[in-house]
Order: sequence, then C-alpha cells, then structure tokens
Amino acid sequence: MSAVAILEEDVFIGAENNYNIFTVRRNVDATTDEERARLEPAGCFHLGEFVNRFRHGTKKILYATLNTPIYSMHLQVLLL
Repeated sequence: MSAVAILEEDVFIGAENNYNIFTVRRNVDATTDEERARLEPAGCFHLGEFVNRFRHGTKKILYATLNTPIYSMHLQVLLL
C-alpha cells in the first residue's frame, strides 16, 4: 500500500504499488466480531500512475439521468 484515506465512517480508499486504487468498507451488519472486522471490497480502478497520498477535497452529490443520487468524493491525488 502506498496511500490510504477515510472517505466515510466505514468506507476507505487505498492505493497500491501496482498503480491501482480501490475502496473497501466494513460490514457493520455482520453477525460476528470476526466478520465485522473484515473489510469488503467495494470498488477498484486501474489508474496507471503511482499514488503517493490522498488529500481530501469537497464531498458533493451528483445526479444521474434517472434522478438517482450518486455520491462522489472529490480527492486530490498526488502522482509521482
């Protein structure tokens, strides 16, 4: 891992040495402590650049054509 940041209380974003960024989330609805301690993959993206760190920006809601809210976190990504 080369960078990590907290997006929401139970959602995290990370970057790895293979030029990928990914998000994981805690399963707060799990029945056992072991399951709640695990992070489940939520999304991944091959960026193609090495990420050194994440810097928080603003959070806003975007609306798709079907008027469904899509939450997006704007992060500044510092590339080497």
